[in-house]
Amino acid sequence: MSIRTFRSSSGLTLAGLVMLLGAALPKQPVHGTVKGSQGDPKQFASVSLDGPGHYAAITDANGSFVIQEVSPGTYAVHVRQGDRRGDFLNVQVGDQSLDLTVSW
Repeated sequence: MSIRTFRSSSGLTLAGLVMLLGAALPKQPVHGTVKGSQGDPKQFASVSLDGPGHYAAITDANGSFVIQEVSPGTYAVHVRQGDRRGDFLNVQVGDQSLDLTVSW
């Protein structure tokens, strides 16, 4: 298989165009809560987003978190508290609330 580089008449490569468009998307805050299956807030849990970027926050006493300036895209979201964890895959992230329920 060969990889070809495409150039426009201005010299911009396709890879450069993709990077340019990705950089142009506005970053948004993501906020949400982490609760257990009984509705109990999970305080001091680590929430991380892995996708187009890596972001993390710690929940407060109400299980709430805010992560500022997140690039829109699809992420794997991980919640950890001690040796307990919850994983959520293919979460579309933008300017929205992520209300996550873990089984513990």
